Amino acid sequence: MPLDTDLVSQALDAQLAPGLLGLGALPEWLAAPAQPERVAAALERIVPEIASGDLAIRRCKPDRLRLKGRSWEALYVLTLEELQTQTVRQVKLAGVLTPPGVERASQPTGGPFGAPDWRAYLPELRLDLWMAPEDAVLELLPILSDAEQARALLEQSIRACTPDYAEIRISAARPRVARYKPGNRATVVYELEYAQASDASHGWPTLVVAKTYSKEKGQNAYDAMRKLWASPLSRGDVVSIAAPLAYVPEHRLLVQGPVRGDHDLKDALHDALRAGTPAALDELRELVRKTGAGLAALHQSGARHGETITWDDEIAEIRGEVANIAAVVPGVAEVITPLLADLESLSVATPAEPTLPAHRSFRPQQVLIDRGQVGFIDFDGFCLAEPALDIALFRATVREMGINTSPSDKQKEFEYRSADERLARLGQLDTLCEEFLSEYERVAPVSRQRVAIWEALDLLMVVLRCWSKVKPHQLGRAVALLDRHLAAMGLPTSTRE
Repeated sequence: MPLDTDLVSQALDAQLAPGLLGLGALPEWLAAPAQPERVAAALERIVPEIASGDLAIRRCKPDRLRLKGRSWEALYVLTLEELQTQTVRQVKLAGVLTPPGVERASQPTGGPFGAPDWRAYLPELRLDLWMAPEDAVLELLPILSDAEQARALLEQSIRACTPDYAEIRISAARPRVARYKPGNRATVVYELEYAQASDASHGWPTLVVAKTYSKEKGQNAYDAMRKLWASPLSRGDVVSIAAPLAYVPEHRLLVQGPVRGDHDLKDALHDALRAGTPAALDELRELVRKTGAGLAALHQSGARHGETITWDDEIAEIRGEVANIAAVVPGVAEVITPLLADLESLSVATPAEPTLPAHRSFRPQQVLIDRGQVGFIDFDGFCLAEPALDIALFRATVREMGINTSPSDKQKEFEYRSADERLARLGQLDTLCEEFLSEYERVAPVSRQRVAIWEALDLLMVVLRCWSKVKPHQLGRAVALLDRHLAAMGLPTSTRE
């Protein structure tokens, strides 16, 4: 399939700014390793077992391409078939992509394919590959997944951290691993039973969630949740949040009550846009409105906790991302620097609003849905910031997810059939973002100008991460979304000419 640059090469409602147009397509050397058929073809030529026909690549999935320093880290998952035995297995290949003009680190090659010492260089892709090491096992996982050990850990930690549950007596804990990132993160859901039927009168939870963290964000999440639970938000009349039950610093383990929901707003967004029916879109708009009201309630909760995040912090992060890319892709800084200067001028002309409690990573994935009601999760980054930080990130993410929603959940890469189809999707996303902001404003005031400039930064970060994480099929759409937003803001012509 050709690279999806249709939104760059064709106008939406305005001609793309020439500078931004230069960001709209990755260079060939960077885009090629993201194309699985090209990686598979290169391996077929260089791996004797595949070239001889004894082994076949049935699927090649680029699992990660990420800029680190002056090169891109790579990870591929191969599905292989032994043709004689028809045995199917998976292997993971790690590697590094070295850009033109950057000296390639000397790497040995050789070893039988599949052995730990196998290494190869694919010169046409500038890609060194080797067998990925086995994932490290999370040290705490055996305890969390063992019913008896987990029962004791939960009882002890909840008793120690939550005075209302100081007498809790758990007789059984049935674990279900809901999420696991080897060596790093795990989320385990437990159904609890108590020693006596009368214990139910204490209001002890029948369902709890345990989450591990690789760094100290778990402590921040727990402290923030305690502040939120002490606020009117705990009543759940606008939005549901989880009750904080315990934090175990030596294990970086957070224990919380549940937030009910069998899917999140990201799923609902994709499903409604694919269905495209008036009923599905109406239901989605209602969920988005409830999300807007819930975010306003969180901002007005008074639960002040965490570091203060400012516009200057966000600009610094953007500049860091630009510098990393520009170090290996000349010309990127020349495109972005004038835009950042214009946005900074607008920020000075529209001063920041007072800081409020903020989620910091508020996206549709952080909104769970339970029978038409919404709940918020993942307070790891909870901080103090002006309300536009959360509002803009949510709106920018809705646009990014929506413009990349394919007609089928099995079709990850696609092109719009016509300009009218693209414009119709953009119109749907405009409506959703307006419904969200309008409902927020019904509960709490906010500067739309501040939301707009923060949203410009978030959309710019989407573009930059299409470069740093090598997403050629999404880049054109990301640039078009940014350009469309800048046009709506009426930025000075120096940015767009």
